[in-house]
Amino acid sequence: MSMNAALPRDPEHAAGPGRHAPPPADRLALLLPAWLEQTCSAIDGTLAAIVVRAENAPGAYVLAASWPRQGGAMHLLALAERSLASRAMELHDAGGAVAVAWPLLAGSQLAGVLALEVTGAAMGAADAIAAVDAAARYLNQVLLGNAEPQQHPADARWRGQAELLQVVCRPEQFPHAALDTVNWLAAQMDCSRVALGMARDGRIELQALSHSAWFDRKSQAAGALEHAMDEAYDQRRSVVLPPQPGMQSVLAIAHRASAAGMSVCSVLLAGGAGLGAGVLLFERAPGRGFTPAEVDTMEQMGRIAGPVLEAKEQAHRWVGQRTRAAWHAAATRLRDPRRPALRVGAALLLAAVLALTLVDTTWRISADAAIEGEQQRMVAAPFDGFIGSAAVKAGLTVRKGDVLAELDTRQIRLDLQRWQAEEAQHGSRYRDALARHDRPAGAMALAQMQQAQAQRLLAEDRLEQAALKAPFDAYVVSGDLSQHIGAAIAQGKVLFELAPLAAYRVVIKVDERDVRAVGVGQRGQLLLSGMPGEKLSFVVTNIAAPEAADRRNVFRVEAKLDQAGLALRPGMQGVGKIDAGQRSMLWIWTHAAWHYLVLQAWKWGP
Repeated sequence: MSMNAALPRDPEHAAGPGRHAPPPADRLALLLPAWLEQTCSAIDGTLAAIVVRAENAPGAYVLAASWPRQGGAMHLLALAERSLASRAMELHDAGGAVAVAWPLLAGSQLAGVLALEVTGAAMGAADAIAAVDAAARYLNQVLLGNAEPQQHPADARWRGQAELLQVVCRPEQFPHAALDTVNWLAAQMDCSRVALGMARDGRIELQALSHSAWFDRKSQAAGALEHAMDEAYDQRRSVVLPPQPGMQSVLAIAHRASAAGMSVCSVLLAGGAGLGAGVLLFERAPGRGFTPAEVDTMEQMGRIAGPVLEAKEQAHRWVGQRTRAAWHAAATRLRDPRRPALRVGAALLLAAVLALTLVDTTWRISADAAIEGEQQRMVAAPFDGFIGSAAVKAGLTVRKGDVLAELDTRQIRLDLQRWQAEEAQHGSRYRDALARHDRPAGAMALAQMQQAQAQRLLAEDRLEQAALKAPFDAYVVSGDLSQHIGAAIAQGKVLFELAPLAAYRVVIKVDERDVRAVGVGQRGQLLLSGMPGEKLSFVVTNIAAPEAADRRNVFRVEAKLDQAGLALRPGMQGVGKIDAGQRSMLWIWTHAAWHYLVLQAWKWGP
């Protein structure tokens, strides 16, 4: 990662080695926002940033610049105030993002704070920490005209915190980060040994010892260190042995047992949702105790390194360990007397789960439903012919006897006239044969006359059937011949589909996973898309054969409506719910997923 956020310096602002005169106030107001925007663009993963600088009045600070400029960085002001109060680096882990505040020092005075929020991935890179550190130094020296912080040993501890943060962030794996951290702290604080313990299930487990790549976790020495760190963790405060004048008195029984004459100091690692992520234990040779200033420095380092070490340690755990740690953390919070609201919420949640498990309610099987006529009547072509006219089409209402359509009758009428003429001709021949007592001729003429008469009757019947009439008061479900006048049709072809006006049935397509709970006589309710404000009651009358629908198997469940005289139309759709008995609410909401899991386990199992 490159750091190209430095703005050009004017020669007139030089004020000797290591110090630069700050630009005028009006120009600084223009330089700081531009510099901050360039800095945030140069550091990958930056989400927001602010610069707070001191005013002329003692203890007065103002917001000098923010990025983005639309006010998306105002949440960093609280972190900047903490850094001003502690005169040290402050770090806040917000899950996917990490915010860091760098103090800007001018001698023994605070010149301001640079606070940045970056993504968790960017914060885990040591070069990002170095880039932010370089930006803070440039801001402090060039833009604000302050001397190098290293020239003031009393206020240089924040520089060590920046180096510590780089040491913690550099390794990706937790074991390496833990060992690097304790080795660096041992050298920085001039200690003979530094131990790191992380909290697991309410107790401390030793994770790293300085200058030791391996140690026996079950040894007596490791157990003594864990007991000492447990002592500090349980009290939620630092333990120093021997105590210095002015230090608060704390319990240190385990520390005395493990110290063996050494000087010992245990400080908490920040994190753990306010409970502490772990403990750092420092040891020195006898006679070299820890001063209050050194204890304060080590506590600051614990606050800086704690969140990063905790995140790396949790990522290093197995899934089972993470789950157990989450349950233990939740139980610890519930036992905390300072969290009454959490206890009340947990009690309400438990009561809700018990109610869902123990309280039965009506299980209603929900499925898509449609309205159909109680009986469907097909109107088919009575003979081969051609369409002459069409009086109705689908969607219309007809009365009994209304003509739906007519077939072309011109050929039938011609045939009728021909057969009438032949019948008259053969009748005349039959009468002449009777008059002449010619029996053979009379028999032949009679047969021909009867044949012509049958053909005439057939033509008359076809002429009457050519007008297709409604057999009852009905709704035309399907059929539209208006666009097919003159087209040929074959005998038996369905031309119209009719449904009675006042008799309907409900067809509910129930999934095969629920059909076993459906039986004839069960009741239910129907809500139609066209009538959303009215629930229609029905009773199940039949369970028909299954059919495929949307890649799943469903059964046609037929039901009869209780109400009569409703303004319904066949084809109307909605949702039907069948009452299938009493079940617990938890079972109702989870049985489908449970059955699916059981089926998949059987499918993929041995």
